[in-house]
Amino acid sequence: MLFNDGSFLLFLAFSILVVRLTPVSWRWVALLLLSLLFYASFRAPALLGMVALEAGVAWAIAHGMKRTEQPAARWLLCLGGALGLVGVLVLVRLMVRSTGATAWGPAKSWLVSTIGVSYFTLQAISYVVDVYLERAEAEPNPFRVLTYLVLYPKLLQGPIERASGMLRQLEAPGTPGYEALRSAAVLFGWGLFKKVVLGDRLGRVVDLVFGDPSLFGGLTAAAAAYAFAFQLYFDFSGYTDMARGTARFLGLELSENFRAPYLANGIIDFWRRWHITFSRWLLDYIFAPLQVSWRRLGLVGTALALFITFSLSGLWHGFAWTFFIWGLLHGTYLAGEVLLRGLRRGRPSGGLASRLLGVALTFHLVTFAWIFFRAPSVQVALSLLKAFLRPNSGGAVLAGVLGRQWMEVTAAICLAYALVAALRSRQLFQRLFDVGAFRWVAYTVLFVAIMLLRQDSAAYLYAQF
Repeated sequence: MLFNDGSFLLFLAFSILVVRLTPVSWRWVALLLLSLLFYASFRAPALLGMVALEAGVAWAIAHGMKRTEQPAARWLLCLGGALGLVGVLVLVRLMVRSTGATAWGPAKSWLVSTIGVSYFTLQAISYVVDVYLERAEAEPNPFRVLTYLVLYPKLLQGPIERASGMLRQLEAPGTPGYEALRSAAVLFGWGLFKKVVLGDRLGRVVDLVFGDPSLFGGLTAAAAAYAFAFQLYFDFSGYTDMARGTARFLGLELSENFRAPYLANGIIDFWRRWHITFSRWLLDYIFAPLQVSWRRLGLVGTALALFITFSLSGLWHGFAWTFFIWGLLHGTYLAGEVLLRGLRRGRPSGGLASRLLGVALTFHLVTFAWIFFRAPSVQVALSLLKAFLRPNSGGAVLAGVLGRQWMEVTAAICLAYALVAALRSRQLFQRLFDVGAFRWVAYTVLFVAIMLLRQDSAAYLYAQF
């Protein structure tokens, strides 16, 4: 049961009703039961056992650290707990690799059997470490820790929430009023549009070209790389919007995870805007300790810490050379940018033209790395890169499979989205949106667009991680 399934809307309505009818102090119990029911819909009982085991381990380690005042014992407990949780994630990754399944193939049983593991594991690790660092209190109730890990709006693809904030919310989930419910519905609807109309449409082009790059060349091959950059953004940010909307319906607030990432001026800025909760996790729990250890190296130590941190982030996505190369590229980008900034320190930052050039360069560096991220193998990635250098070809293949009219409609939808996205931040648009009649016309247009232009339901790209 994914967010873009019709059955999920019935489950969401049921959830809202159950939470509303439950006394505030017991709503976390209702949320736990609903989350377990949601997870059970994937028919992967081993995963329910795994998340329960991780919650139990995290709870026990946190209480062990709370009961002892000896620094060495607390350190050993924290280290052992974190390594044990990392070991679970590594074991799952090795099991996936042993099946021979590729990350970008059609949905297989392994996708269902690993769904959500990375996200609840990272949150369990952050809980243990935060209790050790006294950023969070040890939660006395193990079932509340389980609720924090398995909470269904964020289960499949995050956001990766910190225990301190989420456990505090679970103590007394709010009762959303009209404005909160309206904003939740807008978030959910906008995210659904991005996923099923934009992301899934672009995905059809991406699958064709990455499936056999030898059939394409020139601009057609390059267009597929750009299409994947936006497919992944629409798919992932669309999910996050739907997750935040779902949580808001239930009286909870989840973290923002995307902030116009393709307008970033530099790779550092990109990671402040893309998968924000994941990049913060990396910076807090991997980069920061490394940087402290190498502080005597100054700027070089910072660059080296970033290189290692983001190189490892590729392996979080899976034990494949494609993901490792993607992480290696981002680690190199970040280390290079830090060193370059050090050399340019004290110089003027430049004007609008310099910023626009920086945005364009950043987007193309990110898109280049996405090629390895999306390709099922290094050979396919290199084949697509070689296709860029051939004369333009393959447009007729795309038109023949997808239909010329379909391609024209897709281009028009993307342009319309770009226009609306640009206007949303304008003051005039905000004033118009405050007018009830305009607002309801916009809602109607969005609903009709989803119903008429949606593609066949597809799994979320990041759910596999």
